Amino acid sequence: MKQASVLIVDDNAEFATLLKRHLEREHYHVHVCGDGAEAETAILGLGCDAVILDARLPHKDGFAICQAVRSRYDGVIMMLTGMDEDTDRILGLELGADEYLTKPVAPPVVVAHLRAHLRRAQSGDKAAASRLQPLHFGSLHIDPSARRATLDGVAMPLTSAEFDALWHLAANAGRPVSRDMLFELQRGIRHDGIDRSIDMLIVRLRKRLGGAELAAQRIKTVRGKGYLFNPDAW
Repeated sequence: MKQASVLIVDDNAEFATLLKRHLEREHYHVHVCGDGAEAETAILGLGCDAVILDARLPHKDGFAICQAVRSRYDGVIMMLTGMDEDTDRILGLELGADEYLTKPVAPPVVVAHLRAHLRRAQSGDKAAASRLQPLHFGSLHIDPSARRATLDGVAMPLTSAEFDALWHLAANAGRPVSRDMLFELQRGIRHDGIDRSIDMLIVRLRKRLGGAELAAQRIKTVRGKGYLFNPDAW
């Protein structure tokens, strides 16, 4: 099995070193970058499976970095911050982060969350996906084996989490899929009833699917039940 690689972007050298040691004990290949000005180049150049990105960095903050790379980087992005503010959490998730953890956080906790994301992103049960047939809804085509979706003949720049959400919704076209189910499919753990990452994920996915009004018709919010993929809106 391929050794997963992780980039830590954090200007706190002590924390980065400690986290690096914990990751290496779990057999991850680890890179460290301590400057926001160099982070974008490192993320795109190294092409690691995951990035652990501090929100507060010198020269360029983690939010700006996440926004700059998200359309070109489809790996896992976990953001860390010392600010326990809902606005920061929502901003990070809206910009494309897969996870948002508040410091102080113990390195084993970071590793556990990372492991869950990579398990979902890397396995995505490729063997099972290879046996699944592509789905077609008008101008939308979804190929689970290639993990690729096209809309109006143009490839959609989906992150791994966005593709998984689109696939699960489309595979259940016409039936609502609960937030709890999407969360468990994404994370491999039960939803705590508080985490809003699935809602933010759907917001990002809708932005890929056309104008606001059209996208809201393509993936509908069903009050009290979750989200519904509309097979007739393509």
